[in-house]
Amino acid sequence: MFRSKAARIAALEAAVRDATGIGDWLEAVRVTDEGRVTLIIRADPGDLAASEDRRVGAESAARVVKGVTSAHALLTSERPPERPSVAVPTVQSQPRRVRKGARLSDEALNQGQPASSNALAPIAGISRILAVAS
Repeated sequence: MFRSKAARIAALEAAVRDATGIGDWLEAVRVTDEGRVTLIIRADPGDLAASEDRRVGAESAARVVKGVTSAHALLTSERPPERPSVAVPTVQSQPRRVRKGARLSDEALNQGQPASSNALAPIAGISRILAVAS
């Protein structure tokens, strides 16, 4: 007579899938104990208007299923990874051994210093700036 919670949720999920129309665009359906439904829909990045129409239609179809208290849909999408326009050279440097007391090059000494080209021009009338964060 009474079904278990898992069986009730599975039946409600199946009913929502049938109502929305099982398509390759429907990634997942999540149903809570209270009858809240979340639809995860694969969107087409090239046609956002059609994806939004599909989202609205799927939410409407899920809301009319008996036992659903609320329905929300999320759109998700993937883009193919972009290739860099310029080939990035790989640097394979060998560690250099340094003897005790050896002098470092000017380049090595200035590694932690900001580049002089990045320095800001002074602002007339302002000698110091104090920033406080909490």
